[in-house]
Order: sequence, then C-alpha cells, then structure tokens
Amino acid sequence: MYKTIGASGSVPAEPEPKIPVLPFNVLLLQKLQAWDDHRRAEELRYKKKAPVDVEDLEWMLGFAVPKYLRLDPRRSATVWSNRELFDEEFEKRSRERVIEF
Repeated sequence: MYKTIGASGSVPAEPEPKIPVLPFNVLLLQKLQAWDDHRRAEELRYKKKAPVDVEDLEWMLGFAVPKYLRLDPRRSATVWSNRELFDEEFEKRSRERVIEF
C-alpha cells in the first residue's frame, strides 16, 4: 500500500485524510528551521517568507501540537533526543531556535 519516493521514505499510495505523512515532531522542527533560515536570509524573496513561517508555527503550536504531539513529561527529553530522527547538531540548533522563537 506504500510507494517509495526517493530517499525521503514511504508515503501512502492513496493518502488518507488527516494522517500526517512524517512524524509531527520532525515537521515542527523543520518548520522552525525554515523560519530561522528565512529570517536570516539576505535575499528579500526568502526574508518575505519569515512572517508566513511565524503564522504557520503559531497555528502548529496552538492547534496541531495538542492534537498530534502527546508527550509524557517524564519522556519528553528522550523524544527530542531520538538519534534516529535528530542528530546532535540538529537537536542543539533546534533548542536554540525554540528560545529565539
């Protein structure tokens, strides 16, 4: 039922509605990275994307985090330190971005 698309992994051949394709915590941190890249960009066409990233992140934090990211406070550190999903440098930069956001 799944077909592979390049190196990015598997996606459903016929996606079902309301099912995230990749783990939500990965999506959230990648969006945070995009915001950081866009706000620091020198080119205006990229800089203009930063306010949209803020809107997206605010929506994700207000609506999607409670729905798709259920964290047990006792396990939260291990979720964000999962080396299968995040390397050490990405985790470090993500923590910095969270503080800056």
